[in-house]
Amino acid sequence: MKIFCLFQTFFLFFVSQFFSFTVSAATSPSASAAAAVPTPVRPAWLTSPEAECPAGHLCAVGSALGINLAQAQARSEIAKIFKTQVMTQLSASKNVKEQKVEEKFSSSLNEISNQIVEGVVIAATFEDKQEVYAFAQLSKTKAATLLDQKRQAVERKIQQLLDSGTRADILEANTTLEEQLVPLSMSHIVVKGSPFESVAAFYAKIDPLLKEKKLQETIILFDFANPKEMLMQNKIAEELLKMNYKIVYSDQESHKYRIWAVYNWKKEFLNVKGFEKYSFELILKSYAVSGVKEAPGTKEIGNITLTTTETGRAFAQAEEVAIPKLLADLKNKISSLRLD
Repeated sequence: MKIFCLFQTFFLFFVSQFFSFTVSAATSPSASAAAAVPTPVRPAWLTSPEAECPAGHLCAVGSALGINLAQAQARSEIAKIFKTQVMTQLSASKNVKEQKVEEKFSSSLNEISNQIVEGVVIAATFEDKQEVYAFAQLSKTKAATLLDQKRQAVERKIQQLLDSGTRADILEANTTLEEQLVPLSMSHIVVKGSPFESVAAFYAKIDPLLKEKKLQETIILFDFANPKEMLMQNKIAEELLKMNYKIVYSDQESHKYRIWAVYNWKKEFLNVKGFEKYSFELILKSYAVSGVKEAPGTKEIGNITLTTTETGRAFAQAEEVAIPKLLADLKNKISSLRLD
């Protein structure tokens, strides 16, 4: 009986110690720490990038599933902010003569924004269970330096065109001023608060030259070798009229220059069912005329050959793409005709 009581005492002691150890292990500090993982503190820039943005900077946040995509998105957001601010300046500018600001400056602003984004720095990143976030910053001083480098190149181009003095080059100088230098100047206002002084200076040079060329009323005999190709003939005539030339179609009428033009096309081999391929060629030659009925070819002063190859379901679809391309090339190269 004594042995049984002793055994019972030891058994009860063992059970009580076992439960005491189990409870203490379950409630130990190390177990509690493992069970409760602290939530990372979300940085202030995540919700208020403007408030956390350093002075003299543009800031934005990008998010994505990966770090590289998040950084790219942040840079893209900087570009959007920059373009919006520049567009506001352009819309309010007296130098912008057209109301379709976005359509007119879209290409040049995209180019400027791409250059500006090169100066963006990723200042911080943050990751939670859903996404990765990147905080991008653009120093306005660095952006101004990039803009100034671009300005110098555009100014050189404009001055070279003005030095040429031809009607085509003066018009191109004006286009370059309005579509490249003006948006650069508005961009400089966004980052530095001041425009480029060269914009007003170039307008002061170009406007009198344009008026002078318009008053000259230079007459061109337009000799189109494909009378049935009225669409192309009319398109070329429109470009000449935009340059303030007067056009005549009879050699009996007085004229200073003669432009001979021919438009050719031919079907090319294409082993793709349902599509056709065509090559297009536009040739223009210019002649200085000393009198009426100048003999063709005796005083050729310039020439242009333009080509493009296009595909479509039929000829009409291919030509619909080809003509705008040929005319755009003509506009860029028309100074090669060496007219006034």
